[in-house]
Amino acid sequence: ELASSHLALLDSLAKLTNSEYIKGKVSKTAAEYTKRNWQTGEGPDKGNVFNLQVAKYWTYYLDNTADPLQAILHLYDTGVQDVFQNKTKDYANETYPTITRATLGAIYQVALQTITGVIRHETYGVTKDKDSLLRTLTHTTDILLRAVNPLKTWRNRTILKAVLKYSKPILDHFLRHGMPLLDDCFRRKNLECLNIIKTLQVSTRYMHVICNSTKLDRGDIALANYVPLLKKSLESTVYRVEAMLAANNCADAFWMGNLKNRDLEGEEILSQSVVDNGDGGEEEEDDEPDAEGVEEEEEEEMDGEEGEDGPDSVKYDD
Repeated sequence: ELASSHLALLDSLAKLTNSEYIKGKVSKTAAEYTKRNWQTGEGPDKGNVFNLQVAKYWTYYLDNTADPLQAILHLYDTGVQDVFQNKTKDYANETYPTITRATLGAIYQVALQTITGVIRHETYGVTKDKDSLLRTLTHTTDILLRAVNPLKTWRNRTILKAVLKYSKPILDHFLRHGMPLLDDCFRRKNLECLNIIKTLQVSTRYMHVICNSTKLDRGDIALANYVPLLKKSLESTVYRVEAMLAANNCADAFWMGNLKNRDLEGEEILSQSVVDNGDGGEEEEDDEPDAEGVEEEEEEEMDGEEGEDGPDSVKYDD
């Protein structure tokens, strides 16, 4: 708690003086705290109180660093993915000992909330720097992929809540500002735009799985309440991308597919209606993105060769 109080004092000074120098000191000090092994005589610190302190360290660091999105990318690449890949319960990342399975939920909350705050100021406009906005959009979709993809192997309720809660404002911003930007940049940077769509598609596909699984879990109403609005944003994203590709003569690269309901482990599950009726009928299929085989096909299409359907095309199913 002394460390977080120290950071709070520095942060207050930075805001009062509006000093970039002090902001840099806050960021550097917070980064040092995230890399410290908080070992006590009884072993490593843990529990809700410690998780809250870790969340504060990362919040002060990301709020005061010069490039928050790049810092979050580094956080996921260097620390978060390593913890997901290691199945040991008490494993801590070597670079950032504050990143463990116990603290991942708090870190997800801070990272995704920071993204929503950063992109809120990155709005599309005819006078804006489109290359800078495109870099921000690329970073955002890359982070979303790194946040969602590891959940196929392990997750907890706190992580799922953060993903369900903050994915919607990220997707909504993509619809309001990212898609007009892609419309504008598609003809001169079509490969870069297609890569953004491809990356987002992989993330949204598993978001559909999370939504379907959460919806069928009647024991967690709090999580289920996030599902309807997020599903609406996911569907709007799919149709908006379809419209953009059609406008750029890539409509033939886009088609609709059905994805069977699956749980978080990837196992097929009965739809809600079948479970309720108990009639043993066919399981319902949602109109969700079916990305089976998409990556290989997209990579072939994105290697710079023109196909029959246009220069570079992408499959983005719903």
